[in-house]
Amino acid sequence: MLHSSPDRRQPTVSIAQRGTSGNNATEVQTFAAYAGITDVTQIQALDYLVDNLKSTGLWSKMHFIYPFVGGNATSHKFELLDPSNASRELTFTGVTHNSTGIVGTSAANASAVSGINGGAYNTNDFSMGYYGTLKGSTASSTNESGVMYLSTRLFISFIANASSTFIYYGPTATTLTSVSVPDGFKALSNTSTTTGDFLFNQIKYQSITKGTTALTGFFGHELSRTTNTAVNTVSFSYASTQLTEAELTTLNTIVEQYQTILGRNLYYIDPNFDPATNRFLFNNTPSNFTDIEKNALNYLVSNLKSGLNVWGKLAFIYPYASVASLASSLKDLKSLGTATLTVVGSAAQSSLGVETTLTTSYATYPVTFGMGASALNSIILYIGEDIQSAGYDFNTSATRYSLNVRNNSNLAVVAFFAGSTTISNTNAIGLYQLDITGISLPFTLYKNNSVLGSGTTGGNASAGITYNFGPNGSTRIQGFFAATNGAVLTSAERTEAYNIITTYLQMLGRIW
Repeated sequence: MLHSSPDRRQPTVSIAQRGTSGNNATEVQTFAAYAGITDVTQIQALDYLVDNLKSTGLWSKMHFIYPFVGGNATSHKFELLDPSNASRELTFTGVTHNSTGIVGTSAANASAVSGINGGAYNTNDFSMGYYGTLKGSTASSTNESGVMYLSTRLFISFIANASSTFIYYGPTATTLTSVSVPDGFKALSNTSTTTGDFLFNQIKYQSITKGTTALTGFFGHELSRTTNTAVNTVSFSYASTQLTEAELTTLNTIVEQYQTILGRNLYYIDPNFDPATNRFLFNNTPSNFTDIEKNALNYLVSNLKSGLNVWGKLAFIYPYASVASLASSLKDLKSLGTATLTVVGSAAQSSLGVETTLTTSYATYPVTFGMGASALNSIILYIGEDIQSAGYDFNTSATRYSLNVRNNSNLAVVAFFAGSTTISNTNAIGLYQLDITGISLPFTLYKNNSVLGSGTTGGNASAGITYNFGPNGSTRIQGFFAATNGAVLTSAERTEAYNIITTYLQMLGRIW
C-alpha cells in the first residue's frame, strides 16, 4: 500500500481489536488500532463492511472510505483503506461527534475536510456518496447542507428543504421536486462524460446531467451553514471508480447493514428483499407489516419483475397488505408507497383486504389515467367475499365505466360510457381481469384466468378515469387491485400475473 511521506508506524493491535476469533481482516485490525476502537460491536460492524465489500468486488474499486465509527473526533478522522496516511485525516470545524457519526451545528459552518486532492481523480470514472441525513431550512446554494465536495464544494452537493432536493453535480444543477428531505444512502456515479445516475436508498431515482468541471480542492463534507437551522449527520462516506446501478444497490445494502449492526440505521432494509419492496416498506412504517406480509410483498414484487415483467406494464398496484394499518394498505406499490388511495367516508382493513364500511363510502385513486378512443387497459381485481350488491367494485361513474362483479340477480354488470353488459356470475369471490381495447370496441372479463364473458364498450368517451369502490350500497371487500395504462396484458402475461397474484394472496391466507 502506498503511503504519504512520512509513513507512520502502525499502533499496537490489541486482542480486542483482532476480535474474539483473531480472524478480523488486516484492514480492520489496522484501522481499529489507529482509531482506538476496542468495542466488539463496532469491530464486528467493520468486519462486516470490509468482508462484504471484498466479496462483492467493491473494495478494489474504492478510492477512500470514511466509516465514522468510534464516537469521537480522533476515531472519526481516520480513513479506512489507509489510516496510516496523514493526508487522508479529516480536519473538523464546527462539528460535533457522537455514536451516529459526525454532526453539524446550526451556529457554525460545520465541515470535515481532508487533504485528499481532487485533481488525482477522473470525474468520468467516478462515484461518490454518503449515508446520513439531508435537511435544510431553505434549499439554496448559499444554504447548502449534506454537501460532499471535491471541486471547491461544487462537484457533488445535495441540498434540501421540506419539498425538494437540489443536486449540484460538477456543478450542473438538477432539481428533484418530488424528493423531500431524503435520509439514508445517497450516491452519484457517472454513466458518461455528461450524465450520471442518482441513487437514493437502493433505488436509482433518475439519471441527471453531469457537469464537466475538473476536480480541484479537497474531499470533505459540509454539514450545516450559519443560515441553516437544520443540521446534518454523516455516518459513512466513500469515493470510488464508476459504479453501475447494480453495484450502487449492492453498496447501499452493505452500508445499511453496517449501520444496522451499529444501531444507527436511518432506513429499513432487508438484504434479501427486492429494492422496491424495501422502499415501499420504508415509505410506510415497517412495523405495520408482519413478517408474513413482508415476505408476501417481496414475493409479489420480485416475481412480477421477473419472467415476462408484468411489473413493467402495470401502472399501479394496491396489494392491501397490512392488517395492522389501513393507511399502509392504501398505498401504491408501483410508486413505492408515495401515492395512496383517499377514503371518502369510512373504510376498514381486515385479513381479506380493504372494505368501505358505509353505503356512501368509497376510495379514489390520486391520479387519473386516460380512457380515450384508443385507450387500452387491463384492470385486475380480487374480491374476497361473496356479497350481492347493487354497488360497484370499480367505477368512474355509475353510467360510464364500472364493474359490479355480482348483483342480486347473480349477474356481473360491466358498464362503459352509457353502455351496459350483463354476464352470469353466481359467486363474487375471485380474481378478475377486465381487458378494455377502447371506445365502441370489445372488452373481455376474465375470472380466475378463464373467460367469464365479453361485450362492447359504449361510444361516449370519458376525459379520464379515477378509481373508487364501494359506493351505492356496496360493502364488498377488495383484496388486490392493479391496472395497466395504455396496454392490455397478453394471454401469457395474464396467466403469469394470475399465478403470481394468487400465490401472493395464498401467502396472506386470503385464498386457499
